[in-house]
Amino acid sequence: MVQISEKAFKGASGLTQISFGGIDTEIYNSAETIEASVNFVAHTKSKAANYAELYSRGRTNLCDSFWDGGTETKPATCLEGGEKTHSCTVCNAIKTEPTEKDENAHEYGEWISVGEHQHKRVCKHDSNHEELAEHEWVLDDNAVSTPATCSAEGEEHYVCKDCKATKTETTVIDEDAHEYGDWVNANENQHKRVCKHDGSHEEFADHEWVLLNTPVPTCAVTYYEDYKCTVCGATKTIMREPKLPTCIYRTPVVVGEIYVVDDCHYQVIILAKNQEPGEVKLIKSKNAKNVKIPDTIKLADENTYRVISIGPNAFSEKKIKKVTLGANVEKIENNAFKGSNVKKIVLKTMNLTKKNVKGSLKGAKKLKTIQVKIGRRKINQKFVKKYQKFFTPANAGKKVTVK
Repeated sequence: MVQISEKAFKGASGLTQISFGGIDTEIYNSAETIEASVNFVAHTKSKAANYAELYSRGRTNLCDSFWDGGTETKPATCLEGGEKTHSCTVCNAIKTEPTEKDENAHEYGEWISVGEHQHKRVCKHDSNHEELAEHEWVLDDNAVSTPATCSAEGEEHYVCKDCKATKTETTVIDEDAHEYGDWVNANENQHKRVCKHDGSHEEFADHEWVLLNTPVPTCAVTYYEDYKCTVCGATKTIMREPKLPTCIYRTPVVVGEIYVVDDCHYQVIILAKNQEPGEVKLIKSKNAKNVKIPDTIKLADENTYRVISIGPNAFSEKKIKKVTLGANVEKIENNAFKGSNVKKIVLKTMNLTKKNVKGSLKGAKKLKTIQVKIGRRKINQKFVKKYQKFFTPANAGKKVTVK
């Protein structure tokens, strides 16, 4: 029903009740519209309920059949009841009803220690309600425990997880809990270390010797071997008797003779003497793409010889593309590179003079680069400027770059 008009039920004296299922029915605003004897069955928040209240008509609450399950708006506690609020599913009217107290609805405070073994907590609603429990001990990270040693008891500190009570327990002596110092020499065969807690507790171990030098045994001279322990630093020296036969026989070297070392031919200029190195000249290089002439070589007499000179046609082999000259080279003779295919020469020597390189690059038709590679950048730059005056276009060719 949408609307009840003016005096719609006037004179209907036998009418006792009207039920309004909806909440929006409009009723003409007059006491004569519906007789005073009529009882309204209507929702609390309906226009019919408003009419009934305005004109003192009886009303039966239709919401009683439509309350929802309700929501707890004030929880019950162990001391007193709470409240529950319901809503009408049709008109959204609400009603509140009390709930009984819940003897188990405690609200406990913090745990506090009540002795060596237990802690308790008290209900905020009724202090007579208490709960007891055993301590839960864990190691206290904020306290420094003292471990037991081989000579003394230790201490461990604990804290209760819940109430923060603390306790300290003593740990028994641990006969194996030594704290040893550094190893020190004990005797010719062993070293030892002593426990910091009890000086009577010692540990011994054999030295671990390592040979410090490598003497060369001979057939006539006593020699010595020096050893050091890698653990305690102790040292010892052992005298060794001459070993027979350990004689070293050397082949004599002759001035002017040619010797082959690493496929390169060298001619002796000056013999080595009194631990001073001798001198040789490169006569013929090996036939390889990349040739490196060393600073020194060793000959059959077991002596060292400086490579100081490069002879004519030394690099005439066809495979040679790159040549590196060692630090002792003082002279490169005429036609040293004649007929070769060398494209690059690397100089590691500081000993060249203009006179000693004149004519050395004749016939090196494929040469493009002379690189100075003596040491650090400043040194290299210094000798680049110097050697550019030696290896001029007239001497080295117009296409050759000294860098």
